[in-house]
Amino acid sequence: MKRGNQDSPRNVKKPKRFEINFLPNMPSGENESSMESKRLEIVEEMKKRHPSSTLIAQYMDITFSLRRKELVEKEPSVKETLQRWPALFRESQIIAEFNRITSKNLKQEFFSALDKHTSRFLEVFESKKGTTGKKLSEFLMQMKSANITDVTA
Repeated sequence: MKRGNQDSPRNVKKPKRFEINFLPNMPSGENESSMESKRLEIVEEMKKRHPSSTLIAQYMDITFSLRRKELVEKEPSVKETLQRWPALFRESQIIAEFNRITSKNLKQEFFSALDKHTSRFLEVFESKKGTTGKKLSEFLMQMKSANITDVTA
């Protein structure tokens, strides 16, 4: 095989750890053109002053397989992705997309990891010097004066 060939084994992307829905199949009753029309409706909805979060969530769920195919195969820039999928950059859709890909709750995973590393963060904060160290020391003093002994609670 040629090195520049897109179909060479080296260029085949594989799912990373925890990616449950790496390249899902299209939903039944949908095809690329029907999903593209839904994508365009999302783009139009996002132009509104108060976009319908229900409609956006519904269409983002339906168009997931199209979006994953584009992102995995074409590897568009963030700017291109933002133009084609503007709703993807809303907080609610970031959380939903993480759940679609990994079947895990992003906030729960984040806060769990934060809890796990909080004691080490506090050690690092206490060791900092200079302007940053002064500000962090002020925050730590406020925590101690407020009798906050367990920041993980």
